[in-house]
Amino acid sequence: MEHSAFDDKKKYLRVSRSLLTVIFFVLLFLLILIIIFAVLLANAQRSNDIGAAQTPPVSSGAMLTPIPTVLPSSSALPQTTQKNPDSTNANITADYDFSEFVKKSDSVDDRYFDDVVFIGDSRTEGLAMNIVLPNTKFYAYKGLNISSIYTKEVIKMGDKKYTVMDALKRTDYAKLYIMFGLNELGWEAEDVFISRYGKLIDDLRAINKNADIYIQLIMPLSKKYSDDHPEKYAENNTRVFLYNGLIKKMAEEKKIFCLDTHSALADENGCLPEGAASDGVHLNKSYCKKWYEFLKTHTVK
Repeated sequence: MEHSAFDDKKKYLRVSRSLLTVIFFVLLFLLILIIIFAVLLANAQRSNDIGAAQTPPVSSGAMLTPIPTVLPSSSALPQTTQKNPDSTNANITADYDFSEFVKKSDSVDDRYFDDVVFIGDSRTEGLAMNIVLPNTKFYAYKGLNISSIYTKEVIKMGDKKYTVMDALKRTDYAKLYIMFGLNELGWEAEDVFISRYGKLIDDLRAINKNADIYIQLIMPLSKKYSDDHPEKYAENNTRVFLYNGLIKKMAEEKKIFCLDTHSALADENGCLPEGAASDGVHLNKSYCKKWYEFLKTHTVK
């Protein structure tokens, strides 16, 4: 009996050691799997970072050097490469001077905007929220830019959401008001910005060849906001001024109406007045009304 018990104990110890060995190798195998997964995940993240670096980066932000208060002449601005002589505003005579900003005109009433679509970013969203225009369509969204307008499904029509470009294809309108550039100020390549903006104008023209297109300059940022973002590629008034020069030149080449919404809201230093926006960027109600009144008194008939 004692011998049998001793044998049983030895057998139990052997089984225990075997079980522990199995558990050890299972844990070792799991550890190796975890290490392999971590390496693969790190490599995938590195690939994503490289891919993102190949597209124009967008940063948040605002002001570098003293800001000129007058846009340079067309001859002094960088030349854009996309010219389309057939792309002109639909109902305008050949002698219209597209090199000039839209001049002040008699004020229109709210009905003028019944066949208008506004497209843009969060600033245009603010206009929609602060101005009552029940028949006007606003295809705008926070963070929208000249690239994501093609891909971001943010416009709800019925029970489905569409990109702005697809929504426009499903909309009847006679006039299109555009404002982009704020979310693109951090892009390092200005030529990429204006080239893509020019392509957007061509694509919008293709959707509705009979619509008049009004492009609005980027409105200024407050001095404080601009000074708080002094980086070279950031949301600051120096960048706003640079981009607006490119937009004005592009509007002339594309033969679309250009609205100087920058000067309409800027103070004597080319900045958004303090008190016009709580965050230095997005206009409060009173300044949205000022923006709207400017649009009403700057139309081409």
